[in-house]
Amino acid sequence: MKINFSVKALGKKRPFLDKTRLDLPVHGNSSTLREFLKLLVAQQVEAYNKRKEDKSLISFLSEKQIATRIESGKIGFNESYNNQKADTQKAIKNVLQAFEDGLIAFFLDDEQIENLEQEIQLTESSHVAIIRLTFLAGSYF
Repeated sequence: MKINFSVKALGKKRPFLDKTRLDLPVHGNSSTLREFLKLLVAQQVEAYNKRKEDKSLISFLSEKQIATRIESGKIGFNESYNNQKADTQKAIKNVLQAFEDGLIAFFLDDEQIENLEQEIQLTESSHVAIIRLTFLAGSYF
């Protein structure tokens, strides 16, 4: 099932992942938030590990890639020098713990889901947003 997906962080002007369509292997329209997050994280870890394996021998940028990266303010090869693959089970444990600790908020069609066991109904027109919450830093007087 293809769903609309975005990842945001409070205090940032640009989202990490802005309105992307993800194809998730969702079985049926209804599942719990816990199961959905497990599927999402497993799919993203698999994609991340695949990108690590698919490195080309020679990195270069086309004129079009340079032009689009000039707009973002950084021209680079997006090269990662860490060859370690991500662990799916560890990533799932981390995202579930982050949700329980209130470090991320989950929204389905502009409605916040606050319980991992809550049933969610997904459709092709559903929009999922995950917002990374940050604590305010300050000093004591």
